[in-house]
Amino acid sequence: MVSQFLVSQLELEFIAIGGRTHLRRAYSRGALKVLRPFPYGEGLVLQLLTLGPGLMGGDQVEIRVHVAPGAKVILLNQSATKVLPARGYRPVVQRLLFRVEGFLEYYPGLTIPHPASALDQRMEVSLGTEASFSWMEMYALGRLARGEVGKFKWIRARTAIFGQVPFYMDALELLPEELGPNHPGVLEGHPYLVCGFWNWESHPFFEETENGLLGVGLTAFRHSFLRGIGNKEVTQRALKIWSQERALRGLPAVDVMRYSSAL
Repeated sequence: MVSQFLVSQLELEFIAIGGRTHLRRAYSRGALKVLRPFPYGEGLVLQLLTLGPGLMGGDQVEIRVHVAPGAKVILLNQSATKVLPARGYRPVVQRLLFRVEGFLEYYPGLTIPHPASALDQRMEVSLGTEASFSWMEMYALGRLARGEVGKFKWIRARTAIFGQVPFYMDALELLPEELGPNHPGVLEGHPYLVCGFWNWESHPFFEETENGLLGVGLTAFRHSFLRGIGNKEVTQRALKIWSQERALRGLPAVDVMRYSSAL
């Protein structure tokens, strides 16, 4: 009997030769694919693709990435990730395993859960002593135009970023049937959520506008994390804040919208 669920894998290895970054190995199976990388200064921009209408409940996804010393990579999804339901409320199970010894920026962009869908995501990032890592992801709580906000079963996401010791641990758990997005202390009715991290120090700030809430704070290791809830404008504001942080870091500007419709 052929399983109706799909197992997808992606393995990527980046190395540096003569000051330039090269994609040394790319293995894909199932719905995950990559396009050819684009040059970005001394580094590369690589788009991740998911074939088909989205990830179906019961599907299993595993992405493994190794960025060797000296390599510089921007990794992003070409389009938003759609989480679709399956019989029996099986979740999409996604595992992200990154070993970073060089420089990696990871932008999965927007995840959109459809009604009755569920997502179980785990991301583990191992950082070398000279590594630089940044990450930003966004969630829409459903398709707003169809009135589907908060109609999914659950989203459970665990993030662990560590070196010799844990640097950053985060747990996101949204259960609309128990605590909906309008419940006090949850999302206050806001339909978008954005979160991010980078392993260098930024100036903390917090802003509250008619569009929502957005802020940057520091961990005990002086690394930076970003959180925001609000409407679509808050996600765009988060990207602007991140663009400013990259400029302060001395990183060359990159138009991520050129490579991804998920942001």
